[in-house]
Amino acid sequence: FGIPLKIDNIRAGRSQPGLRPQHLEGLRLVCELSGGTISGLELGSTEVVFHPGDKLLRNRNRNRGDEDSNAKLSFSAGVKTAGSVTLLLQSA
Repeated sequence: FGIPLKIDNIRAGRSQPGLRPQHLEGLRLVCELSGGTISGLELGSTEVVFHPGDKLLRNRNRNRGDEDSNAKLSFSAGVKTAGSVTLLLQSA
């Protein structure tokens, strides 16, 4: 929808509040998938603002034949635990 999203009080009340490495990777993946931008993307941050782009919309149109349908899309993210893999799948 292109509407910016602000998330605050991330993991507030935890012994280590804020974003952990797996959260950073998930948010980076979402930004890459959408072509958006995000502020506050750093370890320990308790607030982020995500501005989605229109990349997903363009890719959907490509799949409908509006652009070069032979183009391949590839995204990657590095994680260190099995639980992080699930988090990334949910993010994507």
